[in-house]
Amino acid sequence: MSHIQRICVKENYRLEVFLDNGSSFIINLSNRLKTIRFSPLANPDFFKSAVHEGDFVRWGGQVEISLGELLEWAGK
Repeated sequence: MSHIQRICVKENYRLEVFLDNGSSFIINLSNRLKTIRFSPLANPDFFKSAVHEGDFVRWGGQVEISLGELLEWAGK
């Protein structure tokens, strides 16, 4: 299985994920901002604070998304 190599925060609540196998994909999170889990990301400055730690994308201690979820959402 691939691992997250780096991420790039894009405009309009999109996140580009680069994998160690050379592939990448963009996830649009704007449609999830009204859910309890992802509502903190509606703050644009907070959304921009995304970091990757292992196979997770995290925003502080409040929100995290696993690589497995990201790949499922991307349809890969």
